[in-house]
Amino acid sequence: MQTAAMEPYTDIRRINLRVTFELIDIHAAEASTASASGAAFISHLLQLKDRNESIYGKFAVLEQDFWKLDGSFGILPDDYAGLETGWFSDVISGDDGTFVSPPTLIFTFSEDISSVGFTLVFDSTHQQWPTRYHIAVYDASDTLITEDEIENDGPQSIVPLPTQDYRKVVFTFRETSEPHRRIRVCEVLFGIIQHFDRSNITSAALTYGADVKAGSLPGRELTFTFDNSDHKYNLINPQGIYAYLQEGQPIDAEISINGSGWVNMGRYYFASSEAGDEALTATITASDRLLWMDASTCRVGANGTWDLETAVAAVLSDASASDIEVEMDAALSATTVGRQIPSDASHREALRLLAQAACCACWMDRSGVLVFRRLELGAPVDAMTRNNLRSMSGISVSERINTVELTVHNEYAEGSTDAVFTASNCASDESVHAVSVSNPCAANGQAVVDWLLACYQRRLRYALLSRGNPLLEIGDTVTVESAFGDTGLCAVTGIDMIYDGGLSATVSGTGGAWS
Repeated sequence: MQTAAMEPYTDIRRINLRVTFELIDIHAAEASTASASGAAFISHLLQLKDRNESIYGKFAVLEQDFWKLDGSFGILPDDYAGLETGWFSDVISGDDGTFVSPPTLIFTFSEDISSVGFTLVFDSTHQQWPTRYHIAVYDASDTLITEDEIENDGPQSIVPLPTQDYRKVVFTFRETSEPHRRIRVCEVLFGIIQHFDRSNITSAALTYGADVKAGSLPGRELTFTFDNSDHKYNLINPQGIYAYLQEGQPIDAEISINGSGWVNMGRYYFASSEAGDEALTATITASDRLLWMDASTCRVGANGTWDLETAVAAVLSDASASDIEVEMDAALSATTVGRQIPSDASHREALRLLAQAACCACWMDRSGVLVFRRLELGAPVDAMTRNNLRSMSGISVSERINTVELTVHNEYAEGSTDAVFTASNCASDESVHAVSVSNPCAANGQAVVDWLLACYQRRLRYALLSRGNPLLEIGDTVTVESAFGDTGLCAVTGIDMIYDGGLSATVSGTGGAWS
């Protein structure tokens, strides 16, 4: 449960959902090379695409009437190699803010790029920006596709200029907001950022969860419906943005209650979009990065064993996702698991098998961290009471499972036979209620099957209809008040949150052992 100064269950709540959609070509930054007509010695052109949108400190740069003697300015350090400076033009504007020879910033691309526009971030630290600049966009044969003259009045300039299949963009800067100033560019985005909130979002759903037994590896999903009366999300609108939607474009969601600060609800990645209600609304669906791991096959399987930390790192590397942060404690990191990941398993399935083989659950949290942890009861961080439950129902006991059979198949050892492990607490006077599980990565089969049986004994199930607490996260423990006034503990394994101007949620979880 993340920390925030928020009271989630006040009697009167004003809910706001804020969604930020980066409609940016996902290949542009990597495929681009930046150059300029000239650059001051402190410039770092590579920083123009590092997603850092602020310039380091305040320092003198030999510009007239710029260095204020108020103590806020300093001297540029001798070693400025690691400082965030972006691009400083080598030329300075004149008395009227214009340039005799306007400086240019050029981006060339190794492949065709398509974007719905461009976003330039200037120097908000010093409050300096160009008031006029020109954009020219060219194709692979250096033929002009489109151009525009831009009037700008702030540190961020968003230019809707839908352009397909371009290879070069030239920014020519005409005038600065004050005379005798350099052009300072912090970041260039090949696309625009769209913002949605309660003023145009009609409804939204956020879903995330985990499986105590690692029988599945659920992903996080965001679906939101918004006003589409401008028809931008209509397929047949030639001025729309469908041509610029790409799987993997990031979408961030935040929730605020009574204006007490924004709670991060996670980063998602665009999956699909559709128009509805006779095109007056549109719906976007986005998922976490686990979804993309379904589409690729894991090729790191082999005979033998390794520890969980090494195994997970190998799977993520094979999936080109080594940048994903992984969280597991020291004991889990050192747990021995089998390398026998099936040759036809997806990377997502490989992670699930490894988690189960290490006797733990796996999920991706709202920060994009891949968590490996046993979903056990801990200290409660929230209370599900009559005051914040919409219904006192939602507590049940699942079917009793008294026997678990685990099969371990090794496709990499020629002539090997399947190993079968069994765990049972079947009483002498009851019939067998068994489940079968297969996991080729279970290096210690008996330990895994014993753990699975213990998980099945946790039969107390919760599906609580709550007013919704955006601070609640998978793995948290909450107290639950029953209709009879007694309380129990619930380890949260799933949250389905609905925004419709108000906020509600179904909180799923499991209790302790139930014989």
